[in-house]
Amino acid sequence: FVAKDVVWRCGDSGCSGAKSNSRPATVCVALAKKIGPLRSFSAGGETLANGELDKCNGRTGDAQPR
Repeated sequence: FVAKDVVWRCGDSGCSGAKSNSRPATVCVALAKKIGPLRSFSAGGETLANGELDKCNGRTGDAQPR
């Protein structure tokens, strides 16, 4: 599936996608809106801190992280 400008593939161990030109926080929100709240998110070798991840998940309207 596509979220923002990234083609994603998801499996039992999580989701992965190609490099994006968008900011990691923007990509996180797009992915979370598509599949629901996330347990973690990283882009370019950088993992979003808990506060940033909370902001990402807070914009989805869903309560259960995946």
